[in-house]
Amino acid sequence: AMFVILLLIVRRGDQLLAERTATLQRQEALLERARVAEALVPIGLAMGATLELDQVLDIICRESLKLFGVDSAFLWLREGDALVGRAGGGHKREQFIGLRQSAHDLSLLGARVVRERRPLFVNHAPTSPDTNPAMVTRFDARAILGVPLLSEDEAVGALILIDTRHEERFAPLDVEVATIFGQQAAMALTHARLYATINRQLHELGTLLSVSTALRQAVTRQQVTQTLLQQITDTLGASGGAVSIINHERREIE
Repeated sequence: AMFVILLLIVRRGDQLLAERTATLQRQEALLERARVAEALVPIGLAMGATLELDQVLDIICRESLKLFGVDSAFLWLREGDALVGRAGGGHKREQFIGLRQSAHDLSLLGARVVRERRPLFVNHAPTSPDTNPAMVTRFDARAILGVPLLSEDEAVGALILIDTRHEERFAPLDVEVATIFGQQAAMALTHARLYATINRQLHELGTLLSVSTALRQAVTRQQVTQTLLQQITDTLGASGGAVSIINHERREIE
């Protein structure tokens, strides 16, 4: 009877220990989510502090390095059927910027993230069948996390985070954080692109207005030609230029 009582006590102790452990794990997860939520506030402000596209891309990479504590942060942007390395931070940044890969190469984590429009991670990257071996070797990746950048439900790019030291680096909590961070980054990217488009259109409109005004003031053909040449060289930032006029009657260039 004493043995049975002791066994029940031990089992009850194990049950209480398991319950306490589960409670502590839940509390730790809540604390971690709260810490991350607090960290994301200044990150969102930093990404929204400028509308210059290149600066926004650099800020996204820089802030993701700090938030996730990884060694590399790379930003793919989609251009047609290709993914182009537009910005990066950390380990081997220079090798990534300007890189061009097919958006249909699903051995590339960035391509899969863009296609599936959701965060994905791969631990034990060197031995995983879900990675591109050449890219893993090139960037010394041990674990990889990919975050889609969504604009109006369309993936316009992907943020790739790489740990070069720890093979068991990423977990489901990182996916939750990456989802929120990706939303902030995509919003900043969308605003910067819109700003760049508006600026380009204003510049084009200003150029057309200048040409139109100058041409109305020109009287002779020579003045018209000189005005067009001046406007073209100013727009292109050229130091000089020349205009040749074809005389069809004489079949010669004047």
